[in-house]
Amino acid sequence: MSEQTLVNHVVSYTTGTRGRCLNNARNHHFVIDEPPHAGGTGEEITPAEAFLAAVSACGILLVEGFAHRDGIRLASAQAEIDGVRSLADKSWFQSVELRFRLIGPTTEEADRLVSEYQQSCPLYRTVAAATKVTVKIEASTNAAAELEMGSAPGS
Repeated sequence: MSEQTLVNHVVSYTTGTRGRCLNNARNHHFVIDEPPHAGGTGEEITPAEAFLAAVSACGILLVEGFAHRDGIRLASAQAEIDGVRSLADKSWFQSVELRFRLIGPTTEEADRLVSEYQQSCPLYRTVAAATKVTVKIEASTNAAAELEMGSAPGS
């Protein structure tokens, strides 16, 4: 019996503007620019930002799904991620810090949800295998925290 696999496919190609590429994933199209220090305009998100966004988005989506599956109240969730690189060698992240803020679950539930994310997300696991990753979790069952969280960007 052969092992089943999942293949994610993305096509990236030049646009005629130096430092900019167009990317296609299924029927979605998005632009990624090199940052100015690398010769691009930096008008759109950079490759590093897209990569980090994928790691944190995987966290939000999985935590939300696990909470739903387990019947854990999750009023809102936020993840912030910072990737640190040296300007002398931008080819790798020296460290990554990922901060979760979960409104609804207890501290124990939040820890369990984030731990399951860490074990399940291929993006997180790839980063954690390659560099130092620090994960911080803030959990609150406080309704006032929900109101404060509601003012976060994208809420």
